[in-house]
Amino acid sequence: MLYVVSAKQSSHFQQLFRSLELMDHSDLAHRLRHVSFGKVQGFGPKHGTGVLLSDIFGQYRAAVQKFLEADEGKKFQGGESVLDNLSATALMAQDLSIKRHGNLTFDAIKTATADGYTGLSLQHWFTKLCLKRNGATVNRGGLEGADYSMFEEEEYADVLRLLAQFPGIVKSSFRSLESSTILAYLFHLTHLLSAVWNEEEDDLDQNLTQLAFYEIIRQVMENGMQIVGLAPSVLA
Repeated sequence: MLYVVSAKQSSHFQQLFRSLELMDHSDLAHRLRHVSFGKVQGFGPKHGTGVLLSDIFGQYRAAVQKFLEADEGKKFQGGESVLDNLSATALMAQDLSIKRHGNLTFDAIKTATADGYTGLSLQHWFTKLCLKRNGATVNRGGLEGADYSMFEEEEYADVLRLLAQFPGIVKSSFRSLESSTILAYLFHLTHLLSAVWNEEEDDLDQNLTQLAFYEIIRQVMENGMQIVGLAPSVLA
């Protein structure tokens, strides 16, 4: 299957389809699939020449930089490379979390926070999971005899049920060509994770079940972010 991406108007797609048939490429024409998306709002033309990606990125970078300077908890540490990474994640996550047919309104200020459903929030939780592991590895041989009583608590069970849905979520996203399906899943996962997160629990190498639990979440988050083009990084 070949995909032709354009705005909601499908006239260009129809012209391409007819042209291929006239050129005796009807087999190729019938393999085409029109993929539409909504309007982009929030930025006006610059000097009558349109808006460059660098203009959009610059506004997100400025907003994220302001957030980092005011961040008393120092959720993220690093230099220019960290700033660029977070800015790109903030921009892309906002774009990818909107359904294709929905209109996207760019709002750099709204995304420059590690709270709520933002790209910075995903990076924040991914970093927390990596730091929580602190280099410890899961001894798979010991999992069979591990204590799983923690999963009798409803909050932990909710996270497990959501983790089990990940393969189906990925398939659904590919079938519908909707990146927003995966983003919504990741945001839901971090929301449930906050209910079972123990900030004081550091000695995970002595708690195999807890270590494996966090490691599975970290891996699912990494896979999900990479699938939609985000770059999960330890930014601390």
